Amino acid sequence: MESEEKGAKKTKKSKKEATALILEVLRKHSDEKHTLKRNEIMNLLKKDYNFDYDNKAIGDSLKLLLEYEFCVKAKNEVERGGAADDDDSEMVYSGWYYNHMFEDTELHFLIDGLFFSKYIPYAQCKTIIEKLEKLRSRHFKHSRKLPISRPNENHLLLDAIEAVNEAIELRYKIEFQFNAYGADKKLKPITKEDGSKLIRKVTPYRIAIKNERFYMICAFDNGKSFYHYRLDYMSDIVVLNGGKDKDGETKKTERGRKISDILGYGKELDLDNYLSKRVYMYGGDPVTVKFRAYTSVNRNIVGNIIDWLGDEARFFTDPAKDYVEVSVETNEDSMLYWALQYGSAIEVTWPESLSKKVRKAVQDLWDRYYKKNLEEGGCNEV
Repeated sequence: MESEEKGAKKTKKSKKEATALILEVLRKHSDEKHTLKRNEIMNLLKKDYNFDYDNKAIGDSLKLLLEYEFCVKAKNEVERGGAADDDDSEMVYSGWYYNHMFEDTELHFLIDGLFFSKYIPYAQCKTIIEKLEKLRSRHFKHSRKLPISRPNENHLLLDAIEAVNEAIELRYKIEFQFNAYGADKKLKPITKEDGSKLIRKVTPYRIAIKNERFYMICAFDNGKSFYHYRLDYMSDIVVLNGGKDKDGETKKTERGRKISDILGYGKELDLDNYLSKRVYMYGGDPVTVKFRAYTSVNRNIVGNIIDWLGDEARFFTDPAKDYVEVSVETNEDSMLYWALQYGSAIEVTWPESLSKKVRKAVQDLWDRYYKKNLEEGGCNEV
């Protein structure tokens, strides 16, 4: 009796193993466009796993997977045996495939996003793409190759994302060192006047992507507005959660500020709205900016405005004029650099403080490139 029980357990275990392997074969080798017959599944079990399983047993396992909706589908089904009202009739299935979570086009979309996110290091990007490819069958192909110019090492970004996400989720403060690039193309710590490290302590609220760069939106202990820091410029991040640091020392425990503590903001941060009011990630609150966009200089300037400033930009047109009037809520410092980017196609009219900044920047450019050239007896054509 004991021997029979052991034999039964062994048979049961083998069936479980076979069913799991059948599911894996379907995941790797099939999709809605590439279905498999039972004998093909049997051959793949032998080839991939050196596992022998007969055709009928495979059919039983497939029906079990289908019944319990383990991502297995059959393209064709036919009712056989007995009359229409006969209980002896059964469904016969063929064209088996794995119902993958993502469509080919959806995976291409995700992978393309990685290709063009140039700040994700090469090694990590390659690993993520390989994982995404496994979400479809072996028939899934993409033709792009990672750009050679992609940075090969930038562990600061991934380390920062992991630490900041942890702090956001559990609402702890963090301490970190901020860095800047030197002429040798290497990041160096921003220091105090005496040369010591300048360690910042903030409450992080969100990670945002703007202009293909990752930013942390945060606040200082006594601040009344948000600040932004490039994640790939942050190092030596410590989550102040009371745990042990890398040297085994006990860290401080400091809970983060509630977002409602920041003056002028509610309990939740509307990230889309927040980012739309900042062409670039400069700090400070948005203001109403008015400007003229000259279509005679750049015929696609309206499209550029929508791309950069969003749908909230309001346009006022006059057929008799070669420009459109635009009003938008945005950060003043960001708007300064955006207006200079589009040069003579943009004329800021409000606020006056911003208009003066643009004029001064243009005057500085004139002094640097043309006035100096004239003084030195160079070309006097403008």
